[in-house]
Amino acid sequence: MTEASRRFTVARMVELSGPQRPATATHLLNLRATLDAWLPAPPARPGQTDDLLRMLRPIDRPYSSTTIGYEGASPGFIRVDFTPSGPLDAALQRGGRPLAAQRDSAQRAAVRAVLEGQGFTLGEFKVLRGGEIVHEAVATHPNSPNRVYYLSYLWLERGSFTQGSRFSERWFTLAIKTGTQ
Repeated sequence: MTEASRRFTVARMVELSGPQRPATATHLLNLRATLDAWLPAPPARPGQTDDLLRMLRPIDRPYSSTTIGYEGASPGFIRVDFTPSGPLDAALQRGGRPLAAQRDSAQRAAVRAVLEGQGFTLGEFKVLRGGEIVHEAVATHPNSPNRVYYLSYLWLERGSFTQGSRFSERWFTLAIKTGTQ
């Protein structure tokens, strides 16, 4: 996790630990219980949790443009940033549409590595959206067996994106009907 995301995570944990008022012993015990769950005894690896995704602040659906800010400058926990385990090809950072396929592949590999490192299992599939085949995925975590996370990949170079019909009921229905392995 990036340094800024670690700071924002601690702030969000304090916020979620109890009502708004000076921290109490209960707040601190709630924080300690969360940290204990994140740092299990060996041989389990630390950080094998889906808590970070569950802690993300929901984004209101009605807005057509969604602001997620920039890495290190987006308090409020609407995003969490990770440093990829391997270096990203510098050529992918600038180049636009001609590099879309390479960006998509690199992005999916980086997301998969981070999420699997957190203990997630991913199932990827392809969906026909707007005449174009795109990759999407679902993720599950053993700590939350009744929860499914839906991944929609989007390479962003600015701090917001146009949501359009993304994440609407119709959007998910299309994925269910046309998704292929």
